[in-house]
Amino acid sequence: MQNNCIKNLLNLKEVIVKNVKNLKDSVEVYIELPVCEQICPHCGTKTSYIHAYYTQPVKDIPIYFKPTTLIFKKPRYECKNCGKTFYSKNEIVNKYARKTSRLTGYIVNELRNLVVASDISKKVKVSPSFSSKLLPFLAVTNTKLPKVLCIDEFKENAGNYKYQVALIDGETHEVVDIIKCRHKYVLCDYFKKFPKEQLEQLEYMLINYSENLRIAYREKEYLLDIIHSTESSDIRKQQFNEWVKRNLESSVSQLIDCAKTYQHWSIEIKNSLEVPYSNGPIEGFNNKIKTLKRATFGIHNFKARIMLLNRG
Repeated sequence: MQNNCIKNLLNLKEVIVKNVKNLKDSVEVYIELPVCEQICPHCGTKTSYIHAYYTQPVKDIPIYFKPTTLIFKKPRYECKNCGKTFYSKNEIVNKYARKTSRLTGYIVNELRNLVVASDISKKVKVSPSFSSKLLPFLAVTNTKLPKVLCIDEFKENAGNYKYQVALIDGETHEVVDIIKCRHKYVLCDYFKKFPKEQLEQLEYMLINYSENLRIAYREKEYLLDIIHSTESSDIRKQQFNEWVKRNLESSVSQLIDCAKTYQHWSIEIKNSLEVPYSNGPIEGFNNKIKTLKRATFGIHNFKARIMLLNRG
């Protein structure tokens, strides 16, 4: 009963906890795998014969804010049919690894936040290089585009290009990918790798106590009504045309300038009235990128850290 309580407390349910040593500057947990019938990976014969035991120290998540090591005693089985020896599989640690799978998973989850990798390393008592080595494996490029794609550039000083491009799912607000630069040929090459069917289904998004202040506020509300209206797109486009025409003749100079800008981009704005989406997600995500860059003072594998930000 006591062993089960310790296993549950340490979340080590598939092993036997033999001892826990709470030392001055560290914690050591002595565990071993129970002996049970195994299937030989070489010939498929069942065996439960133990050839020998191997004790392996494995770094784990800190306990009591102290570096924690699992002293892992693993049985090595021997197949009586083919004579080969092997270790049984377990969920604690991968083959040849020196850190538990849950420690690696914890570090990856921490990297999703706007924190410095070195701070994470201090928190879990591992070398900063270990966290850095994880990042290249995490910068996985998506093979599928979302239905709604938000696109924006951001300034990045750590790479070979001044500006990179962030892609965000307009519906889930999750990061899709980071493109190394904003050059047209790079963007074209990037999107060429996706099937034509995906590109055809993609929906792009584009949005943007005086009398003058009262007029400006009123016109702003009119414009928002047009944007959020449930009327058909043809009606909304006509209302937009009327809004631009009215404000080109406004007595408020700022509204005139605004109307001229909207008139210049009228085609794009009218296209945006075809879909109920906003470009807000990508703008908000770019703020996260800037915050991450400030917090990390410029880091290697920046793409990997960005890719982790909005992924659950």
